[in-house]
Amino acid sequence: MKKKIFRGCRNLWNSGRNKKRMAAALATLLVLFCVVYGVTGCRGREEGLEDVVISDTSEESYGVFLGIDRKTFDISLFENYKQVVVDAQELSRNQLAQLHENGHVVYSYLNVGSIENTRDYFDEYEDICLDSYDNWPDEYWVDVTQQKWKDFVGVTLVQKIRAKDPIIDGLFLDNLDIYYHVQDTKKYRSMADDVFDALVSILESYQDASLPVLINGADVFVSQVIEEGLEDLVPGVNQETVYSSIRDYDKDKFGKQPESENKYYIEYLADCKEAGIDVYLLEYTRDRTVKAKICKFCRENGYRFFISEYVNLDFGVHKQGR
Repeated sequence: MKKKIFRGCRNLWNSGRNKKRMAAALATLLVLFCVVYGVTGCRGREEGLEDVVISDTSEESYGVFLGIDRKTFDISLFENYKQVVVDAQELSRNQLAQLHENGHVVYSYLNVGSIENTRDYFDEYEDICLDSYDNWPDEYWVDVTQQKWKDFVGVTLVQKIRAKDPIIDGLFLDNLDIYYHVQDTKKYRSMADDVFDALVSILESYQDASLPVLINGADVFVSQVIEEGLEDLVPGVNQETVYSSIRDYDKDKFGKQPESENKYYIEYLADCKEAGIDVYLLEYTRDRTVKAKICKFCRENGYRFFISEYVNLDFGVHKQGR
């Protein structure tokens, strides 16, 4: 059967009067193929996003490297980023000095509202832990109203960071969402006002130490700060997952943020900008269309951004065996 079909096609092509018809048919098929490929090849693209350049190596570029430690530190990882966030507790004095020598603006991570059981000071504060932290099994919410905790994160821990890096440029504060957590948890709800006051007190400590801060998340707390006219305590906010979402923390699987959540965050960040607060985005995705949306949105609004393909913010170096 195959031979007959082939022979028939060959005879048809060799027939002089059919050559033009066959050529036209082949041309038509080629056009149809290109149209179909163009449609399927552009699937996921959206108007105005095709030409967005995703990389950002400007002077305003921003990178969050919280998964990098002493063993995986490599100065070349930071070369395209002006402002970087690291965990100073996990790096050496010399490594931090390298970052400054290479012209980076360096912010150190500081966990205000919770504590990891891997920290060498965990035992000292285990008695004021509240609940375990969803998706992070080694972490616990902390009663920030306790004076010993306010003294520790507001003064002692800052002194330890500065002892290692005397010219640290600022602090990246995590888990001030404790304010939302106590409001959302019936057994702690009565603590909400005291938690807010405690967090304000801690922020005042950083202001007194002349350390600008970036607050990660904590939209409910920051909104309350703005409402009460205390925005001077918050030079910047870093909001995660405005456009992206994390589906699996262990396997680095990501998705798109639902439209309602996306809209909420966009309005919240606009309020921050209006209040004179610098805005940063931290997103998790491998999807080029989502990346393009993030870049376009941030450039239109004057926001800085960082897009990671790894939940642990380690550039995949642990998976690569570095």
